[in-house]
Amino acid sequence: DTEQNDTEQDNSDKTKKYTDANDLKEMQGENGSFGDVETHCLAMMALSSRDVIYASTKAYEHLLTLQNEDGSFGESVKETALAVCVLSFSKNDKETEALAEALAYLVDYEADNAVDLSWKIIGITDGGMDANTVGDRDLLETLLSYQNENDHSYYLTSSANQSDDEATVMALAALDAMSRDGSMFKRLTENGELSFYNAEDAKPLIYFGIGLLVVSVAFWIFIFLHKKSNKTLEETKTY
Repeated sequence: DTEQNDTEQDNSDKTKKYTDANDLKEMQGENGSFGDVETHCLAMMALSSRDVIYASTKAYEHLLTLQNEDGSFGESVKETALAVCVLSFSKNDKETEALAEALAYLVDYEADNAVDLSWKIIGITDGGMDANTVGDRDLLETLLSYQNENDHSYYLTSSANQSDDEATVMALAALDAMSRDGSMFKRLTENGELSFYNAEDAKPLIYFGIGLLVVSVAFWIFIFLHKKSNKTLEETKTY
């Protein structure tokens, strides 16, 4: 009964998950829009992460209409970064061209605070570029310059004297993106799972663990046989 209840609960959760996704799908307008730039991009990511079939062509077409003349999207570097993530999944010429223009904007964008700089790094990374080698500034070094040396949190601006929660969260997200060649947004969109550890990276540790286990087992076998041998020898001497 317990197993059956667990199965029913799992099925219920899956049904709810896809029902929620389908509810989101129904929110798409006739012109392909889900709302403003941020909402539109997040909706496309969410539906893609759940493999939901929706009017993605219209969604991309609408997204292109939201691009500004300078290559940015909306009114913030955050919106541009999210748009870059979505555009990076398309291989169509129009989206590829829009992606290149958005990336050029991000490279030239002068971020004056940790949050905007983090979004810049995320966008550049999701667009397929190495944030360590673009532009005339070392983005990683600049980001770390906002860090509080005492507790390792982050300041919003270089002149701030108090740590900022949003700056800290976004800085960590940017560092994560740089270390994994893609932000959490891109990884979630690709497979619906947020992986912080790569199996390939863990192989040396796994092999070390197996080797240690084998050595340990061999050691205890040796001790056991050695003790048994000594016991047999002592019994032989007695007789």
